[in-house]
Amino acid sequence: MRIIGIRQTSPERFSLEMSGGSEIRTTLEVVTDMYLRSDMELSDKELEAVKTASRYSLCKARAIRLINQQAMSKKGLRDKLTEKGEEPDDAENAADWLEAMGLLNDAAFGG
Repeated sequence: MRIIGIRQTSPERFSLEMSGGSEIRTTLEVVTDMYLRSDMELSDKELEAVKTASRYSLCKARAIRLINQQAMSKKGLRDKLTEKGEEPDDAENAADWLEAMGLLNDAAFGG
């Protein structure tokens, strides 16, 4: 499948316009880390990698927004992310990522 266009939808978000008319929502992180560009041909394996990385990157962005709005425990964040439609593995990994960065601390939260 070919990327026929990359459209910025907000400062950190992009939409990959694919041959066949489909779109993949993604982030600046994925576009730059995977060196994505217009007119780039992707194998099935590469396409799946882009979709997986995009899904996780969008989940991390949502996790950051959620903890900026309200303090919550790691479990509370995982639950909220899955409630919002994120994949359970992505929610778990995003919570782990925030905890490793020191942005999520159950002991300080009291949970």
